Amino acid sequence: MSWFDNRWNFREAVSIHNTGNATTIDFSFSVSVDNARFWNNVQDDNGDVIVTASDGQTALDFKVTTWDYANKSILVKVKGYALPNGNLSTLGKVVAAYLYWGFNDGTSNGV
Repeated sequence: MSWFDNRWNFREAVSIHNTGNATTIDFSFSVSVDNARFWNNVQDDNGDVIVTASDGQTALDFKVTTWDYANKSILVKVKGYALPNGNLSTLGKVVAAYLYWGFNDGTSNGV
C-alpha cells in the first residue's frame, strides 16, 4: 500500500461500517484519548491531520469539527467518500480510510 507523502510520519487505519447500500458515504470518527502515538505526535493545532481513502493516497474531503488538544478530543467528519470497488458498497461491509499526522518537511524538528 502506498504512503500519502513521506513527510507525514504516522498513519493509522480507520474502520468505517457502511450502514447503507450507497456507493458514496459521509462518516465521522474520533481518536481515543489513550492513543499515545497520535496525541504525542500530532501538532497542537491539528494542522498536520490528513484523511485518505483506502488506497492511502487519495485525499478525502474532511473537516475537524471538534478539537481539544489539552483534553485529547478530536472528531473528524468526512464527506462524499466514493467507496472503492463496488463490492464495498454492500450493507454492513467495513471500509477503510487512513488518518495521517506528524508532518515534517525537513526544515524544522517536526513534531
